[in-house]
Amino acid sequence: MDRKLIYFLIGFAAFYVLYNKLVLSKLPKPPEQPRPAATAPATPGKTEQPKAALPAPTNVPASAAAATNAPVSTPAPVTSAEKEQAITVDTPLYHAIFSNRGAVLTSFRLKNYLDDHGQPLEMVPQETDKAHPLELQFDDKQLTELANQSIYSATPGNVTITGNKSEALQFTFSDGKYTFQKKFVFQGDSYLIQAELLTQQSQQNLPLKLSWAPGLETVQNYSKPSFLTVSRGLVNSGDKVEHLIPKDEFKKIGSTVKWAGVETNYFLAIFIPASTDTSRVPADAYMARLVDDKKQPHNVGVTLGSQRAEPLKLTMFIGPKDYILLGELGMDLKDAVDFGFFAPITRALFFTLRKFYSFTHNYGLAIVIITILIKLIFTPFTQMSFASMKKMQQMQPELKKIQDRYGKMKSDDPRKQSMNTEIMALHKRYGVNPLGGCLPMLLQMPVLFAFYKLLGNAIELRGAPFGLWLQDLSRPDPYFITPVIMGVTMLLQQRMTPSTDPMQKNMMYIMPVMFTYISLNLPSGLVLYWLLSNFLAIAHQYYFQQQQKKTALAVPAKAS
Repeated sequence: MDRKLIYFLIGFAAFYVLYNKLVLSKLPKPPEQPRPAATAPATPGKTEQPKAALPAPTNVPASAAAATNAPVSTPAPVTSAEKEQAITVDTPLYHAIFSNRGAVLTSFRLKNYLDDHGQPLEMVPQETDKAHPLELQFDDKQLTELANQSIYSATPGNVTITGNKSEALQFTFSDGKYTFQKKFVFQGDSYLIQAELLTQQSQQNLPLKLSWAPGLETVQNYSKPSFLTVSRGLVNSGDKVEHLIPKDEFKKIGSTVKWAGVETNYFLAIFIPASTDTSRVPADAYMARLVDDKKQPHNVGVTLGSQRAEPLKLTMFIGPKDYILLGELGMDLKDAVDFGFFAPITRALFFTLRKFYSFTHNYGLAIVIITILIKLIFTPFTQMSFASMKKMQQMQPELKKIQDRYGKMKSDDPRKQSMNTEIMALHKRYGVNPLGGCLPMLLQMPVLFAFYKLLGNAIELRGAPFGLWLQDLSRPDPYFITPVIMGVTMLLQQRMTPSTDPMQKNMMYIMPVMFTYISLNLPSGLVLYWLLSNFLAIAHQYYFQQQQKKTALAVPAKAS
């Protein structure tokens, strides 16, 4: 191992330390406040007093000017419910709760995915009252308030779906002048929800926008808040998919989008416009940071809408970022899974792991098998590295003489250039490539990063156990056993690698400690891969050294 590798590993360690500090820092604990009555189911036998009527909007959107000047039409019939209540939708895949105040979503629990308490996973944040999913947005703030605070009538009421059947649920409110309507169609065997939204002023359509806020998943799902990934915006503008950190202001992030929404690393909620005719500009996407604190998990709002005065038709997906499932649905939804810069390698690892899992039924064992396979693939390069390090050890005395001869000369001395020439000639005489010792490490780094992305984004590995104390390969080792053993194997590797450079000897003791600290917060599946790779490398290096000893003993015998 030479200095270039040392500098590379120091940089790699610094990268993970910064990543841990800036991205994986602990999230704030949720405030211990009950949800407001507006989002809770009505208590049987208790009559709720309706809120006072909201003032009529004064600023009519510019796009509705024509409707304002149009001949007076027959007023729409007044439609509303008597009191606020919860409307439930139950399917084999999820259990959703709407509030008829604003016809917004207050709960969406995925039945096939459990939280840390063994309950169906909640997709709607329960710690904040900043906003609710499926609110309507308008340029006129009073119109926005009227749409989201009015009490809608719900038809037919609570919905229960079995099998692959589908059912519709419609919310309607009208005060005679303004009419708001939201219609949803649910299917029992799908996370897709069809939606059609309509806003009218004096029976003339108005443009509208639909919002998902604030973020995704509730902190209450997790035993430790740090396990929750901060929500991000997600938009497919047709030529690329962007994973966006929310900005300070409400900002347009795409026009004629294929889809846009909010995501965490394992789940997403997205809006897919019904129209695919880009010449009509069917939808624009906007994103905003809801509060000043960038570390807040529930801190992103994404809005989809059109400037056209017409009903907004779209499809919603609220569910897991299952790469296979999303691929089957089409519309490039599989691109929502972030496989990172080394996406081709990550996808290859993903499908290979799934193949091994098909007969091991344990993703930990699948990781073990794929680690051995990767080691076999890289064995020729590792063998070259060992041979290169052996030659470098043999040429070390001559290299030191050259360095001592030119060591006292100033850097701008013309004779100093001769040192590099002599060193290159020495490498050539011994047949040593200066990067030969680093090559296996450099080649394996993309695989290491790909594994990291895979374990952090593949829903199949969420909660996947290996055995004993490792019950979730996507989370850190709870007892730090594998990171400590990994550090010991790194130290053993270093001691097995001969070195005459004092700097390398010092780094031999610093690096294992540094990487052990880094691995404490890495997914245990990644540390398992790293640990097993070290074991295999130690076995290979021991075998190589034993073969070198046998060769050294055999040479004198042949000479005699």
